[in-house]
Amino acid sequence: MDQGGAVAARIAVTPELLAEVLSASWRRWRRLLAAELGPLGLSPWEARALQAVVAEGPLAMGALAKALAIQPRSATSAVRALAQAGLVARRIDPQDRRLVLVAATPAGRRTLAEVQRARRAAAQACFAHLRDPERRQLAGLLARLAEPAPPDPGGEPG
Repeated sequence: MDQGGAVAARIAVTPELLAEVLSASWRRWRRLLAAELGPLGLSPWEARALQAVVAEGPLAMGALAKALAIQPRSATSAVRALAQAGLVARRIDPQDRRLVLVAATPAGRRTLAEVQRARRAAAQACFAHLRDPERRQLAGLLARLAEPAPPDPGGEPG
């Protein structure tokens, strides 16, 4: 049994413990990803924003924020950094001059390939010590966790 499995076998696995382990795992993932993105001069949020802009084409700031499930001011900060790096360009929407559209530049599209390489390297580092059956099990559990919880038949919330 591996170290994590041995610890789990000796202690009560409460929802609070699961939340702590999930949080620690998320922090580790973010550190690994940030380290891989560092040479590109991008934060994980900026990399996500670049991916969305390249994938979706020119986006209004509000649409970008919605696509990333973040607050508009956070999208504005990411776009500002990407624009300063020359990876996106902002322009007024010709159909609605009140809107600012964000589009990837050629440099942004080229950088996306490096972002994807960085994500693969971070994922490899994060999950390298898991065997294939463990990866499959983890993927299934995380997918279930991401789904909305079914209603409690007792009528009490989650």
